[in-house]
Amino acid sequence: STTLLSRNSIYNNGAVASANGTAASGQIGIDLVANGGNENLGDSPYVTLNSTTTTGGNGLLNYPVITSAVVAGSNLLVSGYAKSGATIELFAAQANPASLNATGANFGQGRTYLTTVTEGATSGVTDTDTRTGLSYSGNINGFNQGSDTNANGFTFSIPLSSLPGGTLATGTVLTSTATLSGATSEFSGDATLAALSGYVYEDVNYGGGAGRPRSASGTTARGGATVELYNASGALVGTTTTDNSGQYTFGTTPGTYTVRVVNSTVSSSRSGYTSSLLPVQTYNGTTTAVGGANPAYTDAAANSGSQTLASLSSGTTTPQSVATITTTNAGTTGPDFGYNFDLVVNTNDAGQGSLRQFIANASALTGENLLAQSGSNAAGTLPTGTETSIFMIPDGQAHAGLLANSAGGPASQLNASGVAVISPASVLPTITGAYTSLDATTQTFNIGNTNAGTLGVGGTAWAAR
Repeated sequence: STTLLSRNSIYNNGAVASANGTAASGQIGIDLVANGGNENLGDSPYVTLNSTTTTGGNGLLNYPVITSAVVAGSNLLVSGYAKSGATIELFAAQANPASLNATGANFGQGRTYLTTVTEGATSGVTDTDTRTGLSYSGNINGFNQGSDTNANGFTFSIPLSSLPGGTLATGTVLTSTATLSGATSEFSGDATLAALSGYVYEDVNYGGGAGRPRSASGTTARGGATVELYNASGALVGTTTTDNSGQYTFGTTPGTYTVRVVNSTVSSSRSGYTSSLLPVQTYNGTTTAVGGANPAYTDAAANSGSQTLASLSSGTTTPQSVATITTTNAGTTGPDFGYNFDLVVNTNDAGQGSLRQFIANASALTGENLLAQSGSNAAGTLPTGTETSIFMIPDGQAHAGLLANSAGGPASQLNASGVAVISPASVLPTITGAYTSLDATTQTFNIGNTNAGTLGVGGTAWAAR
């Protein structure tokens, strides 16, 4: 029997002919033709942008719009818009013919089938976006994809192991189709998976002041750190861990993202490390964020999988290590994040950045005799071969490593007399680490002499040799 493909052309698949016997070349993979159009050759510009019009081939069913696609760890997370209940087929795309005009330049056609998902699915690969009746228009991913006033949102987390080859390389271009009630759309606009990558490292010899980049002497890559990626709306779009070189990598479509590192997952390169030892951020792509987003707070736990970035802040916890980055199709070098285990950045009794935590860190970590902390105290350069506490408790003013509170930096933690008062709720632990110096004059050097009087004698309260 003869099968008639009505109002469709197939491009670049060998000697495929359209209904009148002429070669279907120079066109797109699927071309839905409006009523009265040329069913044999299609309608220029061939790509029919999404709209509310339904008169034409396959009811001019709107193609899915992929708003973001991120490869993180072992999953592909895809989000976008589609008609309610539409079956969405994902493909690795090839470019449209060069003869197409500018409208078609950002639209591909399916070359390699990847997988099928369904908008609204509650089993199998489930759709976790329950929004309905949505509108969109104008540029998405940098180009016009038409408009709709009654679309549903979709978000799917697709195991890479279920895709051909079990992976998706950065640079892969995705496209998709929608099928509803037996009708299939044209191929959607392209979504390119470009690399977003950066590093997490320990700055063992950080000694106060401006945060030091990964290129500084003595920095050490940290593998196994948890890195989260959030889109411009604050929704989690991917989680990965750093490799042995300290590198994290996401495959992302162009857009604005926030990268976050979970501080408690950053380990030390020094012997004696356990998960109870907590570091403090020294660098997040800038040199002025020592202590993190709010040094008085502790870092929020890792995202449970459904939380927004904003919802991670509660009480005295907040995501400490965050940086915003805008990605491109060409790939983007993301922010690096540096950490140190000797910083005291708040007056809290315990927890990240506290005096109590420094003592725990210094007592457990070995190799003090190898340290060469790059900083100073009131007497001069910090001694080598000694683990010195690095006090940088903010006073709300601008200093090397800290923005002023009025410019987005941390608020002052000093009292009305300009004193950073630490009031332990219980006896501080004994310092057992060899060559450890508890030196409060690093506060004077890093923040300044903020009080008018003299409190106590000297500044080195305790030193173990």
